[in-house]
Amino acid sequence: MLKINKIVASQWTLAALLVSFLYFAMVTTATANLAPPTFLYLFYILCYFLFAKNIYYEIIHDKYLLLLTLLIVAITVISSFFRKAGALMPLCMFVLQLLIAPQFVMTKRMKLVVISIFVAFSLYFFLINKSSINTNSIGFIWTVCGVYLLIFVHPKTILSYLYYFAVLSFIIPNLLVSNSRSCLLGFLFFMLCKFLGNKVFQSKLLYKILCILLTFGSILWVSLYVWMFITEFDLQQYTSLVSDDKSAFSGRQYIWNEALGMLAEKPFIGYGSDFVLESFEKNELHNSMLCLFVFYGCLVSIGLLLLLNRHLFSLFDFVKKNVLTRSALAAFFCFLIIGFFENTIVAHPICFLSLFIAFSVKNDVQSALKLQQL
Repeated sequence: MLKINKIVASQWTLAALLVSFLYFAMVTTATANLAPPTFLYLFYILCYFLFAKNIYYEIIHDKYLLLLTLLIVAITVISSFFRKAGALMPLCMFVLQLLIAPQFVMTKRMKLVVISIFVAFSLYFFLINKSSINTNSIGFIWTVCGVYLLIFVHPKTILSYLYYFAVLSFIIPNLLVSNSRSCLLGFLFFMLCKFLGNKVFQSKLLYKILCILLTFGSILWVSLYVWMFITEFDLQQYTSLVSDDKSAFSGRQYIWNEALGMLAEKPFIGYGSDFVLESFEKNELHNSMLCLFVFYGCLVSIGLLLLLNRHLFSLFDFVKKNVLTRSALAAFFCFLIIGFFENTIVAHPICFLSLFIAFSVKNDVQSALKLQQL
């Protein structure tokens, strides 16, 4: 049997993903046709087979992970007999990312490749005509670019501080122009965790509470937002600090109210993705976690979030020791915050690399030695 050097394989595979991302991102933003790429699905399937031995080893030796994964698969299959099909591929990709991403190793060379890719894409995106692209998508793309231009660079020297100043001077004005409040909030939170990570991630209990609030709390936010609209709560006085020309209730209250009603009708099996909202004439729910619950039902969604939180909890020891892991976690938290208002974690086509790298960068060359021995 052919013996594969896992470190070398992960480097070449990740490099292929980055190059593919650059090509895909340029094409889709130029045409404003932001559809999930077929190559991405093929990439994850190939990666699964490439690292099948490692993934099998981790699952078999982790009974909780094995049981939870089997339950998610079983409930999804059973549910498909009682509702319309749809949204199965994003679910598979979500689970595969959780299993595959930790197998990758970020070397210094790969970090430079990531930065170079996003420098090129940022300049390209700045120059093209964006009039046909949704403002929230524009804001999200600038956020992704800003996060991955800064995630591997830590301000220690004068040169690194100058680099930070240049990136922030470029990204923040473009974020403000996009008028995307959620993306600006997420990016600012990323910067806060980036600079104050030692203090933010000191307590394991507070860290776990933060993870739970940013995942399960998203559903609570939906309910609270709808309640504030119904009770005519004056939310504008707080959101006006960020943007005066946008209403605090942007229309999501109608989408979310309808979606909560749908969830109440089919709480266990969900609706799949084959539906059209009366309030929006699409199946776009503008909330990542709500999207999970409406698509797959409470049982599968709770299982996915438990799987996600368990993965996040396992990073705490890395967070305390590794500044790169803190940056990666801050990046992922940034996308979770944006996910309170957009489908960034579940379905946004530009976002797949953000989730992928956020999980993979906890591995450095030293921790890769354990990977190589499996």
